[in-house]
Amino acid sequence: MRDIQTQVLSVVNKYPSCLWTPSLAKLLAEHKQLSLLQQIGMAIDDYGTHRLLVGSSSSSRRVFASVPISRTENDGQSKQVLSIEILPKDDREKYRKRGLTFFSEHELACSKVLECFRDAVEIMNLIPQLGETIGFLARIGHMLKSDDDGSDISYSDPLVPFSIWVSVPRGRVVNDSLRVSESILHESMHLQLTLIEGVLPLIHSQEQTFFSPWKKAWRPSLGILHSLYVFRAIDQFFERLLSRSIWAPEDIRHMERRRMQIGQQVSQFEGTLDSSDLTDVGRNLVTRLLTV
Repeated sequence: MRDIQTQVLSVVNKYPSCLWTPSLAKLLAEHKQLSLLQQIGMAIDDYGTHRLLVGSSSSSRRVFASVPISRTENDGQSKQVLSIEILPKDDREKYRKRGLTFFSEHELACSKVLECFRDAVEIMNLIPQLGETIGFLARIGHMLKSDDDGSDISYSDPLVPFSIWVSVPRGRVVNDSLRVSESILHESMHLQLTLIEGVLPLIHSQEQTFFSPWKKAWRPSLGILHSLYVFRAIDQFFERLLSRSIWAPEDIRHMERRRMQIGQQVSQFEGTLDSSDLTDVGRNLVTRLLTV
């Protein structure tokens, strides 16, 4: 355990130069995969959300499509895939109670939802190492409906380590694939920080709360730390995308607006530096995230 702690800490101490690193994601994922194999006998190639929920690698897994999530530099062939899983009714009902509504398999087949999702993944592959990092962290994706095509929903669960839930507009709209790519990154970074927490404790209590401009509610220190981590990664993502001269004016406006919003929101969190809830590692991470 100490060996992996040392390796993870060496990467975390280099933040915030880049918050996605395939070597770190691979190390963390393999550590968690070994745990799943030991606990429930589930190898990563057998992983599925439903299988994890019922604790059986032999249960059914309905995969609607598999989307290439990273490509090699030389031949452009896919190295990893993100599989779109259709959950059984009981599982969907469980998540419906959490406010999540799923596309049916028929809706996915008869709409542009999967096309938009594929385009979002291709955007992520424009950034060196990002697609590969996401490929280690997100093995299963679930397609959600939002209330309208102008709003976005995403979700992940610390107890479901390699699955993400993201909303996709029902039809193609301006900036749709950029918005979906942000959601994929958002939830993948939540998963990565959760895996880091499993190796390096970041908090030792949750006695203090801080106001979150994202949730518009008071949240414990760990929730604020997750927000800082995730939105700093999104800011880096858009910064790197904007450096490429391939975007339409409306895409540029969207990314610049998101960067401005994130900067304003992050600037409200200086007080977390004084949180007694944080371990030394957690406090160091917050300091680095706030001094970008």
